[in-house]
Amino acid sequence: MSRRQASLLILILVLLPLFPYGQVWHFSFLNLDDDSYISKVPQLLQGYSWESWRWAWTTADPFIMPVVRLALIGEIALFGLDSGWIHGINLFYHMANVFLLFALLHRLTGDFWPSWLAAAWFALHPQHVEAVAWAAERKEVMSAFFGLLSLWCYVSYCQTSHHPRRWYGFSLLFLLLSLLCKPMWVTMPVLLLWLDYYPLQRYGLGMVPLLREKLPFLLVGMLVSFLTLFTFHQGGHLTSLHVLPLVNRLSNVLAGYMGYVFNTLWPVHLGLPYRASPDLPEWTTIAGQLLFLATLSWLAWHNRQKHPMLLVGWGWFLVAILPVSGLLEGGQPLLMADRRSYVPHMLLLPALVWLLPMRKAVLAGAMVFLLISGWLTADYASRWRDSITLWSTFISQNFDANFARWALSMALAEENRLEEAITTVHEAHRQDPQEAVYIRTLADFLEKSGKINQAWQVRQFLTQTNSPTTLQTLKETGLAAFTANRHQDAILLLGSYWQKVQVHDLLAAYALGVSLHEDGQSKSALDLWQDYLREEPVHRMEKCRLFLELSGHPTPPQPAWAKEQWTRLCGK
Repeated sequence: MSRRQASLLILILVLLPLFPYGQVWHFSFLNLDDDSYISKVPQLLQGYSWESWRWAWTTADPFIMPVVRLALIGEIALFGLDSGWIHGINLFYHMANVFLLFALLHRLTGDFWPSWLAAAWFALHPQHVEAVAWAAERKEVMSAFFGLLSLWCYVSYCQTSHHPRRWYGFSLLFLLLSLLCKPMWVTMPVLLLWLDYYPLQRYGLGMVPLLREKLPFLLVGMLVSFLTLFTFHQGGHLTSLHVLPLVNRLSNVLAGYMGYVFNTLWPVHLGLPYRASPDLPEWTTIAGQLLFLATLSWLAWHNRQKHPMLLVGWGWFLVAILPVSGLLEGGQPLLMADRRSYVPHMLLLPALVWLLPMRKAVLAGAMVFLLISGWLTADYASRWRDSITLWSTFISQNFDANFARWALSMALAEENRLEEAITTVHEAHRQDPQEAVYIRTLADFLEKSGKINQAWQVRQFLTQTNSPTTLQTLKETGLAAFTANRHQDAILLLGSYWQKVQVHDLLAAYALGVSLHEDGQSKSALDLWQDYLREEPVHRMEKCRLFLELSGHPTPPQPAWAKEQWTRLCGK
């Protein structure tokens, strides 16, 4: 193959993602994460300043990603809050990642066509639609971009005698930048050991030197991992082992690995989200999953001499997906998420391609396969055009339909289609009457449409629910009612919250007590506050100080009676 032909093929490869993803320039922001990460974040609109830099480095939601936030600030300063540009830059990163993956594979193996086909499959795989067509997943493609640069520099360090330490330092720097986009590459030391085995074939140097040179990568990964776990814990994103035992988590991990493998090979009817079951499956199911994964692992190991790339690709997949496998999932855990396959696919797809003999007939078949894959990706990507299209699709596929109905109702309400929104979320509530979020949303929509009495009747159902979101919904809705001076609503909702929760908090105590007083139940309010002060007496003085500080806060209102009574109760 001549250099001109190779250059033309590389150019086609880089432009290949435009086939399924060129449409993203016309996509809107979604009502899932796009609003909380981009479209409704005022700090992103302020341009570069000391305050915006401080915010980017100190805000964790749920983990810190300052590189992504700073990049978005610059883009919005240049192009405005334009969803087309945000999606287009996501596409640019994907195109860059396709090129870097090809360049890396070709450098490592010297094989042009397998490298080209693997990178093309990566470019057109339907599982990557979430990472590219979802604006909020900028962190995924940016993290992958810097991760691939880190790998390139590491390979340069291994293969060149010209300033190897400089390449090593660049590899560490790009790893840090990747982790500051998303802590996906924390397993980098193990991933590098896989590359050392093959294609770099460095195990002849001995394991001790190889492990020693991975220590800085390990330290960087451990630092970011510790910071991520800390921010997860502070933000309440970690589920206790008492709520979700370790054996349930391991079962979910096994099921997740099975799901990723299946969706890799048969990427049809993809969806969002894939929720994990809180119940432990039958032991036969777990045994079958273990047997399946063990069999694949044995096949990869057994054929390591003939097909070393198969072992490396399978090992890369198992290790790369571990940080997002669900062991540390918070809230209602996800079984899997297609966007999380982006990095694990980087060597799993090449491992499968390297099994093919590079003959003309095989290449022709591969091109047809890529055309079909691109068509599937383009079709699936079109569903992400806007919130209404996305959630309507998942409802029609009966894919977590109740969550999709709720999200669709929120999108309809944003377009002032309240009657349609009410009908949609009412169906979600009918299907799952215990989900507190559906009840709250239905009541809010009814109130906005002027049906005050119906809204009040619906809110009363909140006191009868028992779902993972019940407590938070009761508190938020009760505080909202209190702020709006709907004291009877606040008493009902916060009173139910107060009875269900084990550890009471100051704001709920304040709002419930004031509402009781405004409703003519001053004695009940004082009894409530006395009981609250008796809880954890070691924090009594801190509770008194914080409560009195509310007097200077405009919302919620602070009546003089509350301050007077609390001062008396605290002995001040």
